[in-house]
Amino acid sequence: MTEQITTSFSKLNPDEILRGLEVLGFRFSGLWQPLNSYENRVIKIQTADGEPWILKLYRPGRWGQNEIQEEHDFLLDLAESKVPVASPWKDKQGKTLWQIGGFFACLFPLQKGQLCSEISPDDLYDLGSFMAQVHAVGRKKKFKYRQLMNAHDHQAWNYLNLLRGFVYPDLIHRYEASAKIILSEFENWVAGARLQRIHGDLHRGNLLKTEDDFILLDFDDCCEGPIVQDGWMLFSGDDDENERLAWTEGYENIAEFPQDQWSGVRWLRGYRIIQSSAWIARRWQDPNFPSLFSRFREFNYWAEEVEALERLSR
Repeated sequence: MTEQITTSFSKLNPDEILRGLEVLGFRFSGLWQPLNSYENRVIKIQTADGEPWILKLYRPGRWGQNEIQEEHDFLLDLAESKVPVASPWKDKQGKTLWQIGGFFACLFPLQKGQLCSEISPDDLYDLGSFMAQVHAVGRKKKFKYRQLMNAHDHQAWNYLNLLRGFVYPDLIHRYEASAKIILSEFENWVAGARLQRIHGDLHRGNLLKTEDDFILLDFDDCCEGPIVQDGWMLFSGDDDENERLAWTEGYENIAEFPQDQWSGVRWLRGYRIIQSSAWIARRWQDPNFPSLFSRFREFNYWAEEVEALERLSR
């Protein structure tokens, strides 16, 4: 499983991928532009008549067919409710997922818009309203196969065990002391939080801004979790009271927001720091990762991680 997760994309064959797409009824021009994506392979392709599409090839060994299908079903539910998301193309039988060249694959129409490098208070208000609509759809169904963002199913302590082989030796005791506090507090907090279908990884890179609205991208990490997870990563930093108020006001223009969930942001921040390093560690045998994250084995990287965790765990 580990070898499949970390090395499989080295066997990617463009000719085989294009032949698989032609079986679906598409005629492609051969133009092929890889886009930035650490986890999967995302490629902009163009049909013979000039129409642009996005091909997503899922990293083998990470999600199974049922989990990916639930991602697609959530997107289709949102699109049906007129929520602006990038939803997968369906064939005449309503199918959205195929195996092409040994990879699970799907197609998305190219979405036009600007990445959100900056988010104003007005944007946060609008995004709060936007996410209230997303969550209203999310509450209508439950996931059966995708992960739960809770203490038992989200592998929090496994992350710490994995990182023992990567944290700089001089810092391991400080790292573990703070991480254990954060993970314990995360467990206690999330045990009392209401969970539902959410995006799960809502940062600025997963939003496009158009003249009239936002478009929500990349549901690869969708899960059942607390809805505050789809808010706090949009803020500029720890001192985000005004940003939080703007986002909440927009949210409550549509639906009531559970204010008690803001108390968990501190632990969600710490949890994400640990989770992000564990993700790099799990992919370290991928030929691309040592060059993409060249600081990962250096003292300064782990010193910064320790300092961030210690601030949150005090």
